[in-house]
Amino acid sequence: MTTRTARIRIGARRKPRSPRDRVGFTLIEMLVVISVIVVVLAIVVPSVGRIMRSTNYAAAVNAVTATLGRARAAAMESGRPTAVAFLFDIKERRYTMLVLELAPNSGAARIEIGRPQTGDPDCAEDLTTPPPPPGPPNPILAYQPLRFSQPTELPVGMGVFGLSTLIPEIDTDGNTTPELDRDRNGEVDPIARSRVGRAWDLQLWYAGEILNDGNNNADDNVVPWIFPRNDPRLYVDEGVDPWRVISGEQTTAALNVDEARSVVRHAQSFAIAFRPDGSVSANFGDGITQPIDAYIEWPNEPLDESGTGLVPGSSVRASLPYDHIDAFDPGCIHPTNPSLTRPNPEVRLRTAALLAVVDLQSLQAGAGVSEPWLVRPASTLAPQPSAADRKSRLINDDFVLSMSRWIDENAQVIGFNRYTGATVKR
Repeated sequence: MTTRTARIRIGARRKPRSPRDRVGFTLIEMLVVISVIVVVLAIVVPSVGRIMRSTNYAAAVNAVTATLGRARAAAMESGRPTAVAFLFDIKERRYTMLVLELAPNSGAARIEIGRPQTGDPDCAEDLTTPPPPPGPPNPILAYQPLRFSQPTELPVGMGVFGLSTLIPEIDTDGNTTPELDRDRNGEVDPIARSRVGRAWDLQLWYAGEILNDGNNNADDNVVPWIFPRNDPRLYVDEGVDPWRVISGEQTTAALNVDEARSVVRHAQSFAIAFRPDGSVSANFGDGITQPIDAYIEWPNEPLDESGTGLVPGSSVRASLPYDHIDAFDPGCIHPTNPSLTRPNPEVRLRTAALLAVVDLQSLQAGAGVSEPWLVRPASTLAPQPSAADRKSRLINDDFVLSMSRWIDENAQVIGFNRYTGATVKR
C-alpha cells in the first residue's frame, strides 16, 4: 500500500502554477517601484542637504564664538592683548580663523612706505641697522600667531563678514596726499597712485569701500559688510599669482613687479581685538578715536636661504629673514637674488564692530550673487583685474548693497559687550 501510493505520487503530473505562484516582477511593477524610489529620493535628498547645511552653519557659529572665547581667555591669562583674524583662501574657498597675540617688539612696528631701496633695513641685507622711530603718522601694531594655537577652519561653504565703523575719510579728488602715502623723506610714493585722476590707494583701509547715494551727503554713506581681502589673487586676473611675479617665477604682461608689490600690500582683513582685562578694543588702541591698524607678522618668514647674512656681532654667515620683524612689508624682494623670494604673507588688520556668520550658498541664492567673496564696490581704489576677467563683473555697488541687506535680515550677527568682551548674538 505504501509502495503503490509512493509510485502514484512520483508519477503524478504537477499542476501548472497560477499567476500568483510565478517568480520575478513584470516591467510595469519595476517601473512603479523605481518611480516610488525616485519620489522618495526627491523628497529626502534636499531635506538631508538642508539638514547638513544647517548643521554646518550651527558648527560655524559655535566655532566662531569658541575661537573668540579662546582669544579672550588667552589675553586675560597672559596679560597681553590678543585678537582673532579672519582669513579666506580664494583658490580653495576655505575660511580660517587665526588667534593672535601682540608681538613683543610691537612698539617699534610701522608701515613700510614705497619700494625698499638698497640698504633699507626692511627688505635688504643690512638687517642690523636700527629702524627709524615709529611715531605718527603711521601707527601700527604687530601681532603674531598665538603660541600653541592652531588655525580653525570653518566648514566648507561657511564664511564670516565684518562691519567696521572706524573708516577714515577718503580723498577722491587727488588734490590732497594722505600722510601715509609719503615716504620717510616726505616725498610722495609714486607706487601709491591707484589710477590717474583718482586718489591714493596704498594705505587706504579696504581702499574706499564706502557707498554713497550720489548726493555727497556724508550722512547718507553706507558702510557695507566686508569680506576678508587677505588673498592678493583677488585683485588680478585668473591664473596670475602676484607672488610668483615678485619672485620672477612668472612673467606676464598683465602684471609687472611693481604692480604685484602694490597688489600684495592690499592684503587686508578685519579682526576682533581683546585687551588683557578681556574687554574688546575698538581700534587696537587704548580708547583713542584715531584708527590704529595692526598686521600679522609670521616670525622668521621668509628666510634668506642664500646664507649671505651675517650673525650680528660675528663673522659667521647664516640664514636670516629678509622680512623685517618690525614693519608691514609684504612686498619684500630678496635683496640679492629675486629667485629666492618667497611669499611674505603679512595681512593688515582693522577691528570690526560686528561679525556676521553666513551660509555662502544661501547668500548666493538670496542676494543673486554668484561668488560673494569677490564682490566689491565700484568705487574701490584697490587694484582691479582686467575688464575681460570674470572678477571685474563683481565689482558692483548693487551687488554690495544686495548682499549687505541679505546679511542684515538673515545672518547670525555677533556683537560684543564693549566692557566685558562677552559675545552678544542677534
